[in-house]
Amino acid sequence: MTDTTHTTGPQAAVSATPELDKLAEVKDATQAAGDFIEWLAGQGVHLMTFRTDLTDVKAAEHDWCRPDRSAHCTHFDGNPEHDCCHCRRDHKPREVTGIKAWVSTTRDLHQLLADWQGIDQRAVEREKRQILANLHTAGGGA
Repeated sequence: MTDTTHTTGPQAAVSATPELDKLAEVKDATQAAGDFIEWLAGQGVHLMTFRTDLTDVKAAEHDWCRPDRSAHCTHFDGNPEHDCCHCRRDHKPREVTGIKAWVSTTRDLHQLLADWQGIDQRAVEREKRQILANLHTAGGGA
């Protein structure tokens, strides 16, 4: 798939499709890694991302506000005179921000693999479109 543009002088030939060339070089490694990650998912093992910016709104549960039951709350200081982060004395729902937790990643597997190998997906798409445009032009298309 190497389409090269030849230059004059001491410069070597420069590829017209550098990202597609790079993609072809790493295809076996990314395919194997992708297959393994999909196999793991089939086994119930999933990729996770650590987030520190989560928000939750919990309904007040009186039982949760007791100091001996406050392990759910990283903001509760243990003082029974203070509210826990999930509810108030009036037991109305309360928004909690800054929650830290592991969550399933929403990132696309193909993008993760491309990032791993330093592949610019947009450049790949541009190179593919350029090849198609060149084929269309060479074929006498309008």
